[in-house]
Amino acid sequence: MKKDSRVNFMQKQVIAKNAEAGYKTALKIEQQAKEAGISLDKDAMRRLEKIKSRYIEAAKKAEFQKFQSDQAHKTNKQKAEAFRSGATAAAKKQ
Repeated sequence: MKKDSRVNFMQKQVIAKNAEAGYKTALKIEQQAKEAGISLDKDAMRRLEKIKSRYIEAAKKAEFQKFQSDQAHKTNKQKAEAFRSGATAAAKKQ
């Protein structure tokens, strides 16, 4: 189960990186068009905005996934420590 969640997390990171690359490309295209004095038509602007929104969404999902992973790691660590301390206490009683 852990392996599946790790793979899923890594896939989401790759998606976020791909979205980031698309976002940077979209910004570069917009900047080049401005510098050249070219105005982009509505369809081109809509596509660029779609790329940007995908990046923002993917970045938020990746950030949330990282937060969940960190929280799960913390919880598992606390459970392991509690188990170890309980096992130590039981051993001392004997």
